[in-house]
Amino acid sequence: MSKSKLLSQARLLALAVAGLAPLARPASPQATPVPMTNLFRPYSKAIAESKSTGKPLLLFFTNPHCVPCYWLESEIFGKPDSAALVNRLYVPVRLVTKLGPTDKTPETPEARLAASRYGIVATPNLVAISASDRFLGSVAWAGRDTVLFRLETWAKAARR
Repeated sequence: MSKSKLLSQARLLALAVAGLAPLARPASPQATPVPMTNLFRPYSKAIAESKSTGKPLLLFFTNPHCVPCYWLESEIFGKPDSAALVNRLYVPVRLVTKLGPTDKTPETPEARLAASRYGIVATPNLVAISASDRFLGSVAWAGRDTVLFRLETWAKAARR
């Protein structure tokens, strides 16, 4: 067994023991298909769409080495009901950020700038921003119901 696969399984086991992930998850998060990833827009286009539609931005800060990021993406953006909710209420953007100075993950200037602006130091993290550039809220790690509740609450606040 490869070292990376063993580390992946160890992380999942640690999350399962902590009650944060089910034991039945696949060994490799990359093997879990996320059917509705096409709902993410490029950052610059998302800003323009948000301003023209009045819908708030939903910034999803993620990293390919982050197991909880795969959980959040599959539970919120990968399930048809919650993906439809996100698409109806928000203009969603996926921003890939580095996890630290030794992380070799490619990071766009927009992702670094947004992470710095909103104080993002860990992934996963969701940040909601109104079309008028007002911070609405953020959540780093929570259960599906909590995340969906917050998304609905922030979208209502954006309309005020």
